[in-house]
Amino acid sequence: MGRPATGKRSCGTCKDRKILCDRTTPACSQCTRAKRECKGYGLRLSWPRENDARRAILMSSQHPMKHRNNRIANAFMVRATHWDIDMYMFLSASASRAPVLYEPVRWNPHEIGEIEWDLLNYFQLEASRSLTIFGSDPKQLTNFLMCLSQNGKTQASTAVLHSMFGLASLYRYGWNAQAMEFKISSLRALAKASETFDESVEGVHHVAAGMLLCSFEVHMASCSASEWTWYVNGIKELLYYDVRHQKCTLDVEKKMLMNWLYYHDVMKQFSIRHWQREPKRDSAESISQPQIPNESSTRKLASREDIIFCGAPLPTVTWIPAIIKLMSELCDTVPTKPFLQTTSADKLAAYANRIKILDWRIRNIPIPSPAKKSSTIGYLYQLAMLIYLNRVTENILQQASRLQEYIDDAFAILAELDTCKPHFPMYIIGWEARTEEQRVTYLEMLERTRKDPSSRSLFHVEALVQAGWTQDDLAEVELNYWDKVTALVSVCSTMPSFV
Repeated sequence: MGRPATGKRSCGTCKDRKILCDRTTPACSQCTRAKRECKGYGLRLSWPRENDARRAILMSSQHPMKHRNNRIANAFMVRATHWDIDMYMFLSASASRAPVLYEPVRWNPHEIGEIEWDLLNYFQLEASRSLTIFGSDPKQLTNFLMCLSQNGKTQASTAVLHSMFGLASLYRYGWNAQAMEFKISSLRALAKASETFDESVEGVHHVAAGMLLCSFEVHMASCSASEWTWYVNGIKELLYYDVRHQKCTLDVEKKMLMNWLYYHDVMKQFSIRHWQREPKRDSAESISQPQIPNESSTRKLASREDIIFCGAPLPTVTWIPAIIKLMSELCDTVPTKPFLQTTSADKLAAYANRIKILDWRIRNIPIPSPAKKSSTIGYLYQLAMLIYLNRVTENILQQASRLQEYIDDAFAILAELDTCKPHFPMYIIGWEARTEEQRVTYLEMLERTRKDPSSRSLFHVEALVQAGWTQDDLAEVELNYWDKVTALVSVCSTMPSFV
């Protein structure tokens, strides 16, 4: 029988008793005979006992401080959080993106509970990434919205706050009763705020709450209503009486709100171009119809020119509003149904000249290099606009080879792109997929976008693009582009949003 194994040091119990330990494992003989618990031979954390001068760590100083014997009343602790670890990963080149340092909300004027606080934090960190904006910094916009929601205990700030709660709940859990309750409470707060409306103080709150509710509807992609158009028109009606008196002296944050509204209004106009459904007489069905102002309407809405003028962009990002402005001009310049065969020669020449000028202006948008990730989506928008312009005008510019280059470049970008959240280029480029390779490229990009937590519903995009492919495959001759797109958009139970 061999000698029992021994430890390299005394067990913890013998150390405490200050006796010799035979170091027998797993329990020493001294502890076994004394019927004591053997604390083993592992690493132990020990702390100085009170009044144990031998264990104290003392610092000697040649410059003794005053009151060195007094106990420190207020101790400070510097702690490291997950943000510090993320920052370390970024500085050590292990992460490609630096973490964002958010300033916490320091007061609670609305006296909200824990559930609401959780939703507010979730909106700030996650749900705000789904806001349907183009060209603005979502982090800067989110911080501005957070400030508006905590700007006093007023009905206007409550409307902003509850719309943020609703969007966060919808983004986090999908369609649910809690999200709808917050949406309704936001609308009620807006209605009460309108009774005592002070445009110099609360106008920006109304715009922010309206755009958040608009984003709520766009994100939900409601199958029963086109309410997102109602909020856009409601804000424009408010601005009609406000824009002309404020002389457009807006700060950067308010300009972001204006650009946010302008983008939705332009893309709403694009949807209206191809939305051709008979108005429903039944009240239950008419509620699903979008608000489309016409010449006989007495409702006063701010024009897009007023909105973009007061939302003048910073000069460092001029190419972003240039894209949206030219998109607006495209909707206004190209007629809703080009009848080129029945147009006189003089009118046709003038029409072709306008299209040629618009084509030149779109091609010369000062977008930085497409190789830069920050400008890739802008370049994709540019290609989508050029493709649409050539298709919808029935190739009046006679540049088939250039059009094919646009299509090839667009699919080359889609193959390299991680995600594509804006829906307009996804529709326009997706309808151009003719080969199996192009369709696979498009579907793979769609799947990558769907997996992105900040993306919204892709139901309309996927359904309409695939329906377009099917019609192209079934048709014996090439379908008229205008008729095909209009038919596809019009079959939706609600007017789809292209933002």
